[in-house]
Amino acid sequence: MKKLLLFCLISSIVLLPGCRKKGEELSPTLGTDPAIETDNFIKANVEIICAVKENPEIKTNQEELKDLVNSIYLKYGFPVTEDAEMIKIIDKYKGTPDIKTQIEKNSKDCSS
Repeated sequence: MKKLLLFCLISSIVLLPGCRKKGEELSPTLGTDPAIETDNFIKANVEIICAVKENPEIKTNQEELKDLVNSIYLKYGFPVTEDAEMIKIIDKYKGTPDIKTQIEKNSKDCSS
């Protein structure tokens, strides 16, 4: 499970450029209440982990994985086209034991 979580976080950093269409508005996550951002970060990562668990072959198709990660982060209002911002966000949460524990706990409910 820890390897899958680490894989998702690294994939997020490496594969983030360009999911959003030019001019498309982001949903309101960033720049709002920090608790909303944290909650959305947890939900997005759980959804990514569950999607990879349901379709493990996706890890072998980098383009498909990139699209999946980008679309999920975008759904939760993260700036997937802004690499520097996404790296800051991921760095902010990756070393937080409570966030990691919450993601692991919530992703246990995924159908395997």
